[in-house]
Amino acid sequence: MKKITLAIFFMVISWPLSVAGLSSPFGDNGMDFFDLLNVILDEILVPLGTVVVVMAIIYSGFLYVTAQGNDEQLKKAHQAIAWTAVGTVILLGATVLSHIIENTMELITDE
Repeated sequence: MKKITLAIFFMVISWPLSVAGLSSPFGDNGMDFFDLLNVILDEILVPLGTVVVVMAIIYSGFLYVTAQGNDEQLKKAHQAIAWTAVGTVILLGATVLSHIIENTMELITDE
């Protein structure tokens, strides 16, 4: 919980700095917070998440095949595929939400 609070704190304090035109804590390379967020999401989390989702789907399929009619094993396989779907929605939702917020902020600040 402390890590999430700290991340939110840094997001909140870095946005006014970029809007007000103050010096960026990311250096003079032209990168702002939204660029950093896009790099993290698009270059790291989405490819890594895609691999994890594919592996989870394969694992869920393996659970279905090895269940052989056992109701408890089938229930476990159903839960695995359901949580894989939830994780996929969260991953894609974070990416979409990030791009929506970035585009909105660009329209507001007229960059």
